[in-house]
Amino acid sequence: MAQALKVISPVVGGFGQDRAARYEAKQLEAQGKAVEAQGTRQAENIRRNVQGILGDLTAATVAQGGSNSDPGAIRRAAKIESRGKFNEEAALFGAGEQAAGLRNKGRAARFQGRIARNQGIMQGVGNFLSSGKDAASAGSSMLKVFGG
Repeated sequence: MAQALKVISPVVGGFGQDRAARYEAKQLEAQGKAVEAQGTRQAENIRRNVQGILGDLTAATVAQGGSNSDPGAIRRAAKIESRGKFNEEAALFGAGEQAAGLRNKGRAARFQGRIARNQGIMQGVGNFLSSGKDAASAGSSMLKVFGG
C-alpha cells in the first residue's frame, strides 16, 4: 500500500498542479479581455469628448461672429482632433499591451502546469522503478495472503 502511494501521490499532485495552472491561465486570459474592453471604452469616451469639444468650439466661433472656414478655427479644430486621436490610440495601445502581457502570463502558467504534470508522472515512474524489488516481494506476499 505504501509503495502504491509513493507511485500515485506524485502523479496525482502533478495533475492537480496542471489543473490549477490551467484555471489560472483562463483567469488571466479573461482579465486580458476585460482590459482590452476597458481600453476600447476609454477610446470611445475620448472620441465622444473630442466631438463635444469640437461642437463647443464651433458654437463659440460662430457666437463671436467667426466662421468655421476661418483658418484659425480650422487650425484649432485640427489640433484638437489630432490630440484626441493620439489619446484614443494611446488608450487602445496601452490596453492591448497590458492584455498581451496577461495572455503571456497565461501561457506561462499553462507551461508550468504541464511541467508539474510531467514531473509528477516521472517521479511516480521513478518511484515505481526504484521500488521494483520491494514491489515484487509485496506482490508475492499479497498472492500468499489472498491466494493465487
